[in-house]
Amino acid sequence: MQSKIKVVIVFIAVFAWIFFFYTPLSNIIKQKIREDSICKKPIKYSISNFDSRFGISRDEYKDSLFKAEKIWEDETGLNLFEYVDRDGVLSINLVYDIRQKTTNNLQYLEESILNNKSNIDLNSLELNTQKNIYSEKKNQYSVLVDSYRIKEARYLKSVTNFNKSNNNSDSLRNSLIEEKKTLDNMLLDIKSKENELNNINETLAVNVDKLNLEVDTVNQEVAKYNDKTDDFSEEFNEGEYVVKNNAQYITVYQFDSKERLIRLLAHEFGHSLGVSHVEDQDSIMYRLNSGQNLKLSESDLLEIKNICSKNSSLYSKVFHSNI
Repeated sequence: MQSKIKVVIVFIAVFAWIFFFYTPLSNIIKQKIREDSICKKPIKYSISNFDSRFGISRDEYKDSLFKAEKIWEDETGLNLFEYVDRDGVLSINLVYDIRQKTTNNLQYLEESILNNKSNIDLNSLELNTQKNIYSEKKNQYSVLVDSYRIKEARYLKSVTNFNKSNNNSDSLRNSLIEEKKTLDNMLLDIKSKENELNNINETLAVNVDKLNLEVDTVNQEVAKYNDKTDDFSEEFNEGEYVVKNNAQYITVYQFDSKERLIRLLAHEFGHSLGVSHVEDQDSIMYRLNSGQNLKLSESDLLEIKNICSKNSSLYSKVFHSNI
């Protein structure tokens, strides 16, 4: 009986050891094997989850992956990654959530701002043209009014002299009558030009209000855009590299251009190689996706060189011949 109890106790102890220690220990061993294999053989990766709401095709996404892996391979001269159709040790996921939705909204706002700014430029140009026309017609109006006043004063003086004189001929009377007709026609022309100026002025006022409204709309859109961009000031929240239950995942959540997607994938590929963040802002492995270049910096190269050199002296020689 006692021997049976001892067997049970031993069985329970073995089971407990397996339950509590084997899995973590197994994961540690597998992680160590994975780390030691970096640079010695390529990391096989495949696309796992693909969401078409990002607006790119699967082939376009694969092309971005190939370009991202080449950033590391071209600079190092090493075959670090290998794409496989399925069951890669590194799963690549494209997950659509609030981040990409916000990015799409930002792109819409950018386009709207640019379109509205373009309309503002066109309307400003048209407004300046209208102002020039108004100024020119106003000058013509002023010249006509001045001319009318001079002729009217001369006419009134002639009429006064005519009334004072006792020897007035019919020809002089007829001349005054014709002069009065000319003045009346001039006055009609002045009134017409005055109405035209008033209409132009009213149109100008409407267009100025319209332009001010467009400017206000752009200012509001810019403020809204700035508020939304503040949400993306954190570290590389466009994507992430994680190891869970000894499985590796790269998940992309957000990008606004193909170049930015390539940089993001290259950054996460770097993490899968064991490269941490560096302080050089132009580096692929800088904590923010704020750079423009699509090649490794000296800081990036130094990090991957150190990792590969630890794993194999052969790769150390390869690095020295390529860097």
